[in-house]
Amino acid sequence: MIGHVGPEAALGGEIGLIEDGDTIIVDLNTNQINCIELSNTSILNKRKLAWEKTVKSNGGVHPSLGVVDTRLLNRMRHSSVSAKFGAGMHPNRDLWISEPRNPEETSFIPSNKFRDSTPI
Repeated sequence: MIGHVGPEAALGGEIGLIEDGDTIIVDLNTNQINCIELSNTSILNKRKLAWEKTVKSNGGVHPSLGVVDTRLLNRMRHSSVSAKFGAGMHPNRDLWISEPRNPEETSFIPSNKFRDSTPI
């Protein structure tokens, strides 16, 4: 598994704006996944506006999400937050943290312990 796509995609995050034919670069050395087309601001803005229009015309939910037909799915839809906020469940998506911390810059660089890091 390379990436976690929801709820970012369902909420209009960039991963939800990727289209068939886009160029995706998966860089395991830097732990990044990038869509070349979305680095163009005009393309990104155009797709975001189209996504928002589709959601608005469908009662606030993207049609690709399907129908909520169980209490569990309804609860998940209304309380899940994206991975960048901890991928947890928070009522009404209001992020609650019991002991918030201030982020600190470090020199940590992620690495793959199963890959030889010796330069070629």
